Amino acid sequence: MAPVPSEASVVCPGYVDDWPAAAEVWDRLAPDLERRGALTAWDVDMFGALCVSVAIWRECLDQIRRDGVAMAGVRTERERVRHPLLSELRAQEKIVAELGQRFGLSPLDRMRLQVLPEPADPAEELLS
Repeated sequence: MAPVPSEASVVCPGYVDDWPAAAEVWDRLAPDLERRGALTAWDVDMFGALCVSVAIWRECLDQIRRDGVAMAGVRTERERVRHPLLSELRAQEKIVAELGQRFGLSPLDRMRLQVLPEPADPAEELLS
């Protein structure tokens, strides 16, 4: 039998809270993941790493959007080079995809993940 985490509450780690873009990802996804049992107190650092990777990915994307995919080279104005952040963007995409799988953040991953059913609405139970 697999170990089961306690019912301890899930708390956003400070390193995520201190980074607004990462905290936004946490605030958007964590409540539903916790409600479904896909995010427990044991998972906060792994999920925090996902949130930080999404924040880094967004920053890279924003900078590339501002600068363009090709930039002026160092040697001449006419020289065009690939934006150096494209490699970091791709690296963060891989991290986000890998960590996202663990939390069921794509349709295929959700099919593989065992989660708790949506909690029943107490008001609906009274009306039944």
